[in-house]
Amino acid sequence: MNNSEKISLKTNLIIECKKTLNNKASLAKQAMDENQQQANEYGLPKDRYDSFRTQLLQKRDLFAVQYQKFIDDIKMLDLIDSKSTFYKIKFGAVVITDAQSFFVAVGMGKVTVNNSDFFVISPKVPLFNAMKDKSINETFIFNGKEFLIKKVF
Repeated sequence: MNNSEKISLKTNLIIECKKTLNNKASLAKQAMDENQQQANEYGLPKDRYDSFRTQLLQKRDLFAVQYQKFIDDIKMLDLIDSKSTFYKIKFGAVVITDAQSFFVAVGMGKVTVNNSDFFVISPKVPLFNAMKDKSINETFIFNGKEFLIKKVF
């Protein structure tokens, strides 16, 4: 894999992650707005035991927290320079092992790019701590399984 292919793959990973996060943010914003609208239409509580409006506002607040997390994750992806390549594993690195491929960015789970699956992980998770600062041909152990690092960029 030459340097331009690595940059292209990393760029596609960032684009796919942003697309997924934007979709999730849009859904959270829509749900947040719907709950606010329902609460407004319902009006003030009918009596002191009427908690329907309060429940709607609590749901709105939960969706607002989700929405903000997605926005924060998109901002984290903006910090990654797709043109930079790394020799050691750190934030923004693509890691290909003998078993799985990873992208160290934000916690998202599995993303498919160029017909390959990548697990997008946060630098705050134990898996990252197991592989942090490792380079090509080194191994790391996570959950009792040994991984051989084939590529880092």
